[in-house]
Order: sequence, then structure tokens, then C-alpha cells
Amino acid sequence: MVESTRLEVPSRYARCAVLLCAVLLVVCGAVLVPAASAHGGGSQAAIERAASTDSATEIPTLSLAASEGTDGGVSVSLETDAAVAGYQANVTFDPSVLVVDDVSGVDMADPVVNVDNENGWVFFTQSQATAVESPTLARIDFESRSAGETDVSFVTSDTRLNDESERVRVDLAGTSVDVDTDSTEDVTAEPAAFEYEPTELPTESVEAGTSVEIPVEVSNVGGTTDNYEVTLWNGDDSLATETELLSGGESATVQLTHTFTTPGTYDLSVNDENVGQLEVTGSESNASIPGFGVIGSLLGLSSLLIAARARRVR
Repeated sequence: MVESTRLEVPSRYARCAVLLCAVLLVVCGAVLVPAASAHGGGSQAAIERAASTDSATEIPTLSLAASEGTDGGVSVSLETDAAVAGYQANVTFDPSVLVVDDVSGVDMADPVVNVDNENGWVFFTQSQATAVESPTLARIDFESRSAGETDVSFVTSDTRLNDESERVRVDLAGTSVDVDTDSTEDVTAEPAAFEYEPTELPTESVEAGTSVEIPVEVSNVGGTTDNYEVTLWNGDDSLATETELLSGGESATVQLTHTFTTPGTYDLSVNDENVGQLEVTGSESNASIPGFGVIGSLLGLSSLLIAARARRVR
């Protein structure tokens, strides 16, 4: 009997240990499964948030879109899906195929333009206080010079957008233009050629410190758009320069203005055409102290000192 009792005790403990382990496994399972479910749900939420963030930070595009223009030409629009308050763009093209005729604003005012049809690029820029959502910023009208294909592309370093407070990061997308023979049959591809006619000096003599304005009539007698520069010279010294963008057949009056602060005689010319001689009188200091001058100021100061001394003597 003693031996039998000794054998039953370990067997009872073993059964208890097995039951205890089973209970522990059930309890642990009940705790771990919800925790794992909660963790899995959090991961899914994090993935959804990341996807939402990626969508919210999608980079907008600034693109060039080509369409058929008038008289066999081509129009290229500058478009974006960003909110824009200001922009600048430098666009290149093959000048043997296309030349710029005009650049105009669409959803913003007409831009400031600098075009070089000889080397095949046009730079234009504009800004305003309030941003425009997804605008067509400007349109470039090209004339077809000859049959052929050309890429119309951005110069990345010279092209940018900004909203009302900061620069906007954008992807750039150019375009290509294929000009066929038919579209160039009736197109005149005469290069820009300029004529200018300065007016005579409005006066032959002025006081030092006076600004003089000389109007210059500039005409583009060629067939394509280009810039023309007029400069007011005194001998070899440049006094004023203005640049005008003119389409073929267009004319404009350019005002050259300079303030003459140093007395003397000035032999003035516009580009290479003499416009007359200007005499500037007075002293150089008169330009910086209008109505007085150093001598007048010293005399006035001396008078005040003499008057003050006379009062003290009395």
C-alpha cells in the first residue's frame, strides 16, 4: 500500500500541472489575439495615412501644350495645375523651324518678354498679389519658318513658379512641334529689321540737376518679333539705355531719360545718330543742394554769425 500511494502522488501533480498549463495558454491566447488585432489595425491606418500624405504632396506640373495657330503658325500655351501668383519661364526652340511672333498673357497679365529668335529662346515673366488656381499663364505665338520638327523645351534653371508666399516645386514637361511643308508656303520669314528716328533735343541748355527726356521712334520693318536696344551716348559714355520688344511691322516710342548733374557741354547721340549739343550750367553742388549751393550756404552761415556777435556786443 505504501508503494501504491507513492506512485499516485506524482501522477496527481502531473495532472494538475497539465491543467494549469492549459489554463495559462487559454488566458494568454485571449490577451495576445486582441493585441495583435489592434496592432494590425494600427498598421493599416498608418498605411492609409501615408497614402493620403503622398496624394496630398503630389508635385504639380508646368507644361507646354502646342496647338495650331493662325496663318500656318503654331501656338504654345504655358499651363500648370498649381496655384500660381508669379512665374518665369525660359523656353527654347529651333529657330530654323519656328520664330516667336508674340507672347501674351491668358489667366494673368501680359508678361515682360525678352526674345532671341536668332538663337532660339524666349524668356517671359509675370507676377501678381493673388494666386490663380490651375491657370494657363501665357501663350507663345510662333511663325513657321520652314518645314521640320523641333522640341519646345524649358531651361530648367531659368523656369520657376511661386504662390503668394513661396516657391512652388513643379515637374517640367515640354512639347514638340512638327511643321509640314503646306503650313510654310505663305509664311514670310523675313528676320526682324529696325529703323529708328530720335527727335531733336527739347532744349539746348539746362541747369545742373535737370532731367532731360529724348523720345525715339523705333519701327520693326522686318517680319518677325525681336528686341531692339536704343542708347543715349555722350561721346563714348552711355547715359541711358532702353530695350523694346516689337513684332514685325510694329512701331513704338522709346523715352531715353538722363539727369545731368555735372556742368559742361554734352555732345549727345542716340545709337550712332547725333541729336545735338546740350549745355549744362551752374555748379555741380547745385544739383545736390537745389536753390542754394556751397557758397550761398557759407554766406548765409557767416551772416548769422555776424548778427549773433552784434547782439552780444549790444
